[in-house]
Amino acid sequence: MYLEDAGFPAFMQWLVEATQMSATVKRTAMFTYARIKERFTGQRKTLLSGELSRILGEGVLSRSSLPLLAMGRDIPDGRLYLNDGNSKWMDSTWTTKTSLRYFDHVKAQMGKISDALHGHMEINPTYLLNRVITVHSLGGSPMSDDPDQGVVDKFGQVHGVPGLYVADGAVMPGPVGANPSLTIAAFARWMCAAMHVEDGVPA
Repeated sequence: MYLEDAGFPAFMQWLVEATQMSATVKRTAMFTYARIKERFTGQRKTLLSGELSRILGEGVLSRSSLPLLAMGRDIPDGRLYLNDGNSKWMDSTWTTKTSLRYFDHVKAQMGKISDALHGHMEINPTYLLNRVITVHSLGGSPMSDDPDQGVVDKFGQVHGVPGLYVADGAVMPGPVGANPSLTIAAFARWMCAAMHVEDGVPA
């Protein structure tokens, strides 16, 4: 398992600060009062950008928060399928149930990091609903020796379809543990070498 710190994308900083509703409402009320006062006293100000900045606040929460990402080896026992409904969404049968031991370990290690930084750890609310987020989708066309168990062979060639290859993360039969970009690149190189040999060109 790898734990990585992550920065907030700009839009997430806005969302995080928006959760501080009481402070936001107070600042907005003060801004509105100032505008009404200017209206009736005739004392117009031109520092509108500064006023808007004060509405947004100092960004203490997003500035003092450290998102943590985890990459490891959950149990790849799900199946991807195309939803038959009108939406035509790709769906999955995978759940966190069989990987709870792994996720409990992840939470424990994140808690140790939080304690070492004298922080307070908050679990992503989606996890409490048994939903997790991935930015490295793997396994859409997994490799296998048996066509009944996968889509491509060890060289990335689709079973039963000579000349058709898959060269991305879809061929991984399960999570590789870390950010998979180098693993995918290595596999693509391996696949290209095999294609050269097949075409009679030295690898």
